[in-house]
Amino acid sequence: ADFRGRQAAPGGPHLVGSFQRWDIPTAVALADDDADGIYVATLDLPAGSYEFKFLNGSAWEHAEIVPISCSTADAYHYGSYGYGDENAHRRLHIAENASSSNMHACFNECEPCDALSLCKTYDCPPSYGLKSTAWELTGESRGTCCDALGSGKGSIVVRSAGYSDGNYAQFWLKGYLLYATGARGLTVVELRPGSLGEYIVKHTETFDTFVDSSKLEGYLSAVAAGNLILMAAVDEASAMLSQQAKALMATCGAESIQQMAFRSSYALIGQKGGSALSEEISPEGSGGAVATATVTLPEKLPPLCKMFNCFWGALQYVLKADALETPGKSEEACCETAGPGEQSLVVRSAGYSDGNKAEFWLNGQRIYATRTRGLTIVDLWPNMTVKHKETFDTFTDSSSMVAYLSSTANGNVILVGAVDEPSAAFSQEAENALRECGATFPQPLSFRSAYALIGIKGGSKLSEVVQVEGDGYAVAVAEVKKPEPVLTMCNLYNCPSGYVLSAVAMETLGASVETCCEAMGPGEQALVVRSAGFSDGNQAEFWLNGQRLYETRKRGLTVVDLWPNMTVKHIETFDTHADSLPMAAYLNSTAKGNVILVGASDDASAGMTWEAANQLRACGATFPRPICFRCSYTLIGVKGGSKLAEVGTSPGTGKAVSVSVLTPELLRFLPVDGGVNRACRGQSAGDNSGDHYVVVDGIETLQACKLECIRREACVGIEHRGSRCEVWTRPGGVQASVYLYDYTCLSYTPPLATTATTTMASTATTSTRAIATRFAAVDGGVNRACRGASSSDNAPAHYTVIPGIQALGDCQTECIQVAGCVGIEFSGGRCEVWIRPDGIQASIALNGFTCLSYTPPLATTTLALTATTSTRSRIL
Repeated sequence: ADFRGRQAAPGGPHLVGSFQRWDIPTAVALADDDADGIYVATLDLPAGSYEFKFLNGSAWEHAEIVPISCSTADAYHYGSYGYGDENAHRRLHIAENASSSNMHACFNECEPCDALSLCKTYDCPPSYGLKSTAWELTGESRGTCCDALGSGKGSIVVRSAGYSDGNYAQFWLKGYLLYATGARGLTVVELRPGSLGEYIVKHTETFDTFVDSSKLEGYLSAVAAGNLILMAAVDEASAMLSQQAKALMATCGAESIQQMAFRSSYALIGQKGGSALSEEISPEGSGGAVATATVTLPEKLPPLCKMFNCFWGALQYVLKADALETPGKSEEACCETAGPGEQSLVVRSAGYSDGNKAEFWLNGQRIYATRTRGLTIVDLWPNMTVKHKETFDTFTDSSSMVAYLSSTANGNVILVGAVDEPSAAFSQEAENALRECGATFPQPLSFRSAYALIGIKGGSKLSEVVQVEGDGYAVAVAEVKKPEPVLTMCNLYNCPSGYVLSAVAMETLGASVETCCEAMGPGEQALVVRSAGFSDGNQAEFWLNGQRLYETRKRGLTVVDLWPNMTVKHIETFDTHADSLPMAAYLNSTAKGNVILVGASDDASAGMTWEAANQLRACGATFPRPICFRCSYTLIGVKGGSKLAEVGTSPGTGKAVSVSVLTPELLRFLPVDGGVNRACRGQSAGDNSGDHYVVVDGIETLQACKLECIRREACVGIEHRGSRCEVWTRPGGVQASVYLYDYTCLSYTPPLATTATTTMASTATTSTRAIATRFAAVDGGVNRACRGASSSDNAPAHYTVIPGIQALGDCQTECIQVAGCVGIEFSGGRCEVWIRPDGIQASIALNGFTCLSYTPPLATTTLALTATTSTRSRIL
């Protein structure tokens, strides 16, 4: 045990270990026979592993603290708490057949004493300080170099090394490095008391006193009395250090500064208006200077009323404006009754050194809290509902905040709270944008300051507070009158049957037919899809002609699949947060020409794949913005066609609403080979006989060209470009196309002439919906093929095959016309009209097939149905 430079106990060091069962009375004495400070004991031990410890004396309280690197200490505790296990021991392993094993270490250390640095270069862990008696002692451990500090105490260390001694300066507080530099001159670190019972750094700066000390003089003159001043010299700091500068340093406690010479090392811990807590100066080549002091930490501020949350319930209280800085944490001390109709707003902000947090409260409820750096904006509608929440990192850039505040509506209530450091990149434009929300900046935003604002966009401030670092929370408090009820936006209004949301009124405040709706034309159908992601309501709704088809709060994308006659084929929510393959498979299987409605709820993005996105594109989706995390998204599209409406919004910006008015007749047009930039052909790409079509000139729009087709009984498709419309009448239809820029080629499937019957209120009327309700899915219907008495009964006598039927609705119409029809099986262009007297009693799974049973009406009046044409259709 190496005790060189250390005081051994009168009874001498002892050794205890596992080899003698840690028995203190039988501890092994070590002897220093040659008086060189190294105490020795020789033991005879068998091969194996042992643990042991040195005692400076013969009692446990004098046991050494073994450093982590050479002990059995728990590395987790060392890494988490900054020190080794007090009960950790040294290790010794003796190999088989070994004749000897030597261990030589300094007491409390891992190496011999002459291999260690001086303690003054050691960094004690938190809650410990350098022993003033150990500065010049060799040691690199807490046990040798450090003393435990009492409660409410902190250690400050300042190291200085001139040009020839290392050329650096370090400043430590409570075991943490505050600042380090290698810049020439005198570096000053100013500490001031903080609100949380700590010293905080108010300022750091290096003054090159090798060339000039006037800036140092100006700075020291302005330091507030009582603040701690830490100083360290680097390289050469004396050449131009004036007597005035030395006199000002003396006001901070410096006494030895007059002795400072060329390239001296100098360290000071002082107090402005007080004396030096520690001061060291060393001439060049003497190894640097170290100043260390134990200081009493500032008292933590008592709880103030501004941090109290007043009760808001059956009784409604608000913070007293004149009690915010008063100590207190009770309703009686801090709160008063809210006025009639008042709403309570509180914004709290704490910079890096004061709590590092922003909170936003409305009527006693916290509406948002964050620890993210920068300025956080909470934007409230005048009715006090949240429009948007976002943190802008104004430490690095404030342009995004400027853009947002410029875009939000006048009259909105703007809440602002700073966290960490908000000022570094806070531009003049950002200041002006906040001034537009009422900010006046009673003092500028400074490094790590706290800032809270309650203001009105386009109006004045209701409350604003700025606190410099260390002064605690900035708290803004305001009470505002409860506004009159505010109408919702028209895009959330449900127009009654016969009306549709007006495109020009979607963002208008209103809740009436007069404000929000317009009348629909003959034969038109109104579709509305609304989507709200997790932060905006968490719901998807689907409406047809003023009637809600479906709504859900399930996570993912909900698909409502409509036949061209606007009857529901299928409704399902696919959890695309987890997996989008089932949705992709379904969309791939459904029929071309169907109207596809899609709405997102909660989060629909996490499990979205390219395959799923491409299947949505096959239904018209273009994704004007990607489906992002918890975004709202709506689509009204046509399978194999184009979108009719599509909206996506980011989280926190409200619902996405898609609206479309359509005439089902126009859904019978489908693109040929993509349709766009394609010219129609007959049997092959070279078949463009003039007999296949009729040319109609002066048709300026694709919509008008479609209407020309509908008017002609034999139309099978159209080709359109500019003002030229080809109405194709070829009996075999449009079977091919060629690439031709700016042309559009669409096929058309005309409806069959039908006779249908239904009785409603004693008046015979035609209704595709009434027809559809007489069909029922067999075993789910979709992906099922019809069978008779059993799953193997598929006798041809049970049904009549009608080829060339392109839509399920047309197959249903065929059934209605056939006496004795009991159901249908539909797949692609094939329609089976089932006439088995006992009906369809079974089915089997078969992809792409649909099996429906049919119940005919009891009383009938026969009416001829004819296709109607609307020139007011809004689908292009």
